[in-house]
Amino acid sequence: MLTRDKITVLIMYNLKSTIIIVSFVLGSLLIVIFSRKVEQQSVAKEAKFKKQKKKKFSEFSKIHLFGVQNNRPSLELKSEYLDIIENEKMEFIAPVGKVFSKSNAGKSIEFKSDEGKFNFIESKLTLKENVNFKGPTSKVKADQLEFYSKTSGFEASGSIDLRSKDNKTGDKISITSQNVRGNFDKKYYEYQGQVKGQLKRRRRYEPGVKFDAQKMIVDLQNSTVFMEGDVLMKRNKFDMLAGKAELFLENYNKSLKYYSLYDDIRLQERLKLKDGTEIVRKAFADKIEGYNHERKLVLTGSPRVIQGSDVIKGYKVTLRENLEMVEVDDSASSFTIKKKQK
Repeated sequence: MLTRDKITVLIMYNLKSTIIIVSFVLGSLLIVIFSRKVEQQSVAKEAKFKKQKKKKFSEFSKIHLFGVQNNRPSLELKSEYLDIIENEKMEFIAPVGKVFSKSNAGKSIEFKSDEGKFNFIESKLTLKENVNFKGPTSKVKADQLEFYSKTSGFEASGSIDLRSKDNKTGDKISITSQNVRGNFDKKYYEYQGQVKGQLKRRRRYEPGVKFDAQKMIVDLQNSTVFMEGDVLMKRNKFDMLAGKAELFLENYNKSLKYYSLYDDIRLQERLKLKDGTEIVRKAFADKIEGYNHERKLVLTGSPRVIQGSDVIKGYKVTLRENLEMVEVDDSASSFTIKKKQK
């Protein structure tokens, strides 16, 4: 028979066992939860480490840095914000700086834009939005530009405005287009897409040239300009249309051809006659060569000139600027055609 004391002892025993069991279970659960948490943290840390290892970067603001490669300056940069990624490239905002050409040691090109990046492996500078790029003899404005400092080569696109100077002649060339590629050290530029340009002579009183084309190559080392595709050249009172054209800048004051036009040429000149009246002289040919020193144009390839009511044809026809005289080489003769008086 259970007495009151025995019942009390039994209850106390069972309660103690229950507390021990519950404590054991709770402890086991805490250990499991803690282990899971530690494992998750470990996995997270490993993933973060792998991510950081894959893409290491450093961020800076209001910086001014200098880059050196092979004991030579490669880059000078001021920027509002800069990321250095994997020690392979930089991305920056509002850059202003200089990039140094490896092919022409010691010479730098100044630049600024809204944003850009520099790839150390390729030695390539990329600039975007409101790009300004200025070299020793040329400066470029564009929407985007890529410059390769190993070769001084570059490519630019979008609203191009490139201005250059020929050191031999002192001529200044300004050209707009949609795309341009070239080399600053070699002073060589290829333009494509809605190319429009103007050549200004060193002496202001000397006439320059305006031109349009679909493609244009400016080679300032050799002082030449080549144009192709719907070429329009304007000089003095001459408007000339052709398939192709060339300008030889060094020949301006020499007894050599200063420019040539080819392929289906159409020429128009506003000519003032001796009696004070003005007419439009038109000419057609396969080739025109202009000699600035003698102020003459030589037409070949079935040339034909319409001057007032007169039509002149021959094997070779020579026109003189602002003169009515037309020289026809068909039978070794030269003569002047006069407008008929009413």
